[in-house]
Amino acid sequence: LDTAKAGCLRMLDHDNVECALPLALEYVGVLTELAQPPSDAIIASVIELADGFKAKEGGAAQDAEENVLAAALAWNGATALHGRVAAMYLRHFDESRKTDVSASLQMLNKFIANACVAEEPELLARSLIERLAGRGVEMMLAAGVMRFAARMNLRDANAALGVYARHHDHDLDGDWANAVKRLPPVLTFVAYLLKTCERDATPLFQSLTERYYGEIQVLPQGDALVAKIGELYFGVRAAPNMMDMITNMFNN
Repeated sequence: LDTAKAGCLRMLDHDNVECALPLALEYVGVLTELAQPPSDAIIASVIELADGFKAKEGGAAQDAEENVLAAALAWNGATALHGRVAAMYLRHFDESRKTDVSASLQMLNKFIANACVAEEPELLARSLIERLAGRGVEMMLAAGVMRFAARMNLRDANAALGVYARHHDHDLDGDWANAVKRLPPVLTFVAYLLKTCERDATPLFQSLTERYYGEIQVLPQGDALVAKIGELYFGVRAAPNMMDMITNMFNN
């Protein structure tokens, strides 16, 4: 491990991305082969290798960074690794948003997905607030909050929503009922949805999804997220084709 890491960093010192990448992948490959449990030191080493490629310019270095992190996630899905991947996709979003709208949207969705696995509600909410406006931030934040909920993580789902609410001077910790009514409709929906998930209230869940059907349809993967939440919290089984959508969403 030490030899592969040292060799990779040496190659990067000489701007030789092509030779550095196989050594980085060998490092992660050994971790996978040995089923090495994660430790702070090993995760820090993997991130150091990824950062080495990040520091270099050009598409080859960007691809190498993605390859190393993808291999690392295949070895272990530690939250710290997902946090590093989230940061990478946020950077790619910033780089592509003015030149390729389709690619930038893909990067943003990947950022949201990895920030949720990394359990980073503050990072998710603040990054969206700083980069998007109006309907854009509302929809993407709602999708992120629902992703947290779909991972059985209501704590971070509420935390992400709370960041947005405080940014707009809505006190969800005080007069919740009135504060929720002041949120945009799609965020009002997710606020009610989170409260419903905290209770055994299947009829209320079904009523909410019917009432806010239009908002759900415009959310990124809205139907699949609602279906996953319905199954997890209320035992409402999705149709077979919807289960395929849910599986694809969480695999990607």
